[in-house]
Amino acid sequence: MNLFDEAARDWDVRPDILDRNRVIAAEIERRIPLSPEMTVLDYGAGTGLMSLYFAERVSRVTAADTSSGMLAVLGEKLKTRGVRNVATLTLDLGSDPAPPERFDLVSTSMTLHHVPDVDRVLRRFSEITKPGGWIAVADLAEEDGSFHGDRADVHHHGFDETV
Repeated sequence: MNLFDEAARDWDVRPDILDRNRVIAAEIERRIPLSPEMTVLDYGAGTGLMSLYFAERVSRVTAADTSSGMLAVLGEKLKTRGVRNVATLTLDLGSDPAPPERFDLVSTSMTLHHVPDVDRVLRRFSEITKPGGWIAVADLAEEDGSFHGDRADVHHHGFDETV
């Protein structure tokens, strides 16, 4: 069991996470023309906050995560709410092969700073995005490490926005 498995049950009650998710979702929708024909891979989906947002706007969502605890919480939400256009997938693009499906949008939110080999994961995103499709990345801006403190699962402290 990892830190995210342990945190899954209480994840959706944290106001900071809910607020951040709303801001990111609005920004994605402002920049990317979501449509009912689209398919989406939500990488690092967690409990599905972003996946459920997309589910109301696109044809199908694949919610991928490495945490079985997070995906279990999402599975419960899908069942309770009767959501039928979201599938869950245990996936680590840092070590697993890319899935065979291609997506109109590959989205990740607050995930890549937990990934040891970001370049590999970004290459996988490119491989599984349809020609003309979109890749949406929302993550930490470069910071001093105070966002997570000394957690072992954080592999870098954000991205340089000037690059």
